[in-house]
Amino acid sequence: CRQWFLVQRDTRTNQVLDSVLPGAAIVGASESGASDE
Repeated sequence: CRQWFLVQRDTRTNQVLDSVLPGAAIVGASESGASDE
């Protein structure tokens, strides 16, 4: 396959929260809640 993808993980549990292709990552970036601490 050799296709790149981006994965968002919970660093405490290493659980995969979301995975997207790089072109699709720009669309939902502001909705991800990544600023939640």
